[in-house]
Amino acid sequence: MTEPVSLPPSSPLRRDRPSKLLSAREAVQRFVHDGDSVFFGYTSWAGGLEREVARQRKQNLTSLATVGSILLPLLGTCPRLITSYALGAQSPWFLERYRAGEFEIEDYTNQTIALMFMAGALGMPFVPTKAMLGSDYLAPDFYPQPGGFLGENKLHVMDSPFDGERVVLLPALRPNVSCVHVQWADEEGNAAFWGGHGEVRWGLWASERVIISAEEIVPTSVLRSDPHRVTIPGFMVDAVVHMPFGSLPWGLPGYYNASGAMQYDFLGGMRTEEGFKQVLDTWVDGCADHDATLRRYEERYGAGSLDRLRADRTWFPERPIRYGWRAAQ
Repeated sequence: MTEPVSLPPSSPLRRDRPSKLLSAREAVQRFVHDGDSVFFGYTSWAGGLEREVARQRKQNLTSLATVGSILLPLLGTCPRLITSYALGAQSPWFLERYRAGEFEIEDYTNQTIALMFMAGALGMPFVPTKAMLGSDYLAPDFYPQPGGFLGENKLHVMDSPFDGERVVLLPALRPNVSCVHVQWADEEGNAAFWGGHGEVRWGLWASERVIISAEEIVPTSVLRSDPHRVTIPGFMVDAVVHMPFGSLPWGLPGYYNASGAMQYDFLGGMRTEEGFKQVLDTWVDGCADHDATLRRYEERYGAGSLDRLRADRTWFPERPIRYGWRAAQ
């Protein structure tokens, strides 16, 4: 009779791996370092984790995102951005400081940022595309990009060795750390996210370290029963944070809508120095943690205001898929 195989303690197949569940404060302290490049997701924006990074005043960060927030740049902790859209960057105060040289921004398109994350996830040093051909990205006035920091390392144009067509080569993006919010995770770090993935899974897979915040912490059996939903496996995740409403002021598919009121206060407050101080006092330094943020939300917008954001309509596939492989005996 064949002897059973004994798995080593470090095997990802073991069922008794230690929990990675931490508070947001502990996770950020341990896994976000000064000087890191950081990805916060896009369609699964980790607003709660971003505010925790702000509370801890992590320094000299570089933001990597298709759509990036200006919270950390305005705070003075994130002087470099690689993005296709800096959300709130039309703020007069932000533009004044950018023109004064306080921030450096490398601008790309949504598609090219996603391709650069894909290259990082697949271990490729660069990725070819035709996306920028014929655009101002290659015009002498904009390349190398004024106000950028990559110089001629931003991109290269060459002839394809296969058919001679012109292509643009873009460098791979490999975040030092990703902070992404999902619907479900277990304590081992297996994380399920549904909705528009965008570049999120590529950014996660390209990262050296990963912090997941989740609406719900579920048993591993829930994730094993529908493995297609698992965006990132637990062995790639360093910390898991239970964080209901962790995407605020943005929404999360299946759970809640974006908060227009908080978006207005948050983005509107970033337009002036005085307004930004109020943002910090209200949502960052004025809240010890994410639980305090949720209490502040109810105080500011009224009792039950969080519940009013919850999704109240749902749908299910007309014909759910089946998993299985064993024939009837």
